[in-house]
Amino acid sequence: MLSVIGVWFASAVHHFDKRSPRKPLLFALLVLSTAAGVATIVTVGRNSGIPALRCLVAALLGLLAALLFQAALGATRDRALSLAFSRATPPKLVIIGPYRQDRHPLYSAYILFWSSCALHAGTAEVALLVGAVAVLYVIAARMEEADIMTSKLAPEYSRYRAATGMLLPNPFKVRLRS
Repeated sequence: MLSVIGVWFASAVHHFDKRSPRKPLLFALLVLSTAAGVATIVTVGRNSGIPALRCLVAALLGLLAALLFQAALGATRDRALSLAFSRATPPKLVIIGPYRQDRHPLYSAYILFWSSCALHAGTAEVALLVGAVAVLYVIAARMEEADIMTSKLAPEYSRYRAATGMLLPNPFKVRLRS
């Protein structure tokens, strides 16, 4: 199931604008993601004794990641989002769907998916690769936020940032009004 979700995530690449001046970081993200995927497949393929509960929890996390990813794509279907590390500032903020609670739901979905792979594989090697991927997504999110804060969207983004969590919903933040 996780491999199907991973392939589906990869097939959504058409949704993104491919221009990216920060190519070394994007390349590192792609290499680490590929390594994590291959390591997960190899580890799971070699280990038929993975506990059922671990498989179930990993599958549920993967499904949750897919649902979040689909909701984020739906909220942005009328625009091509930039790839990670692109330095492109959006013409306007997206604050519908999962973006009402989470400023970076696509990154959250990716991190959740890769975490499900690490759980399923159950090895330190996959966990380290997934940790490195997660760090790169956090760096990408922070860079995007820094770019937006130097744009004309800065005042609106400051309010949005005060009302939402970065990668997870934050129940202690003030909620956005419709």
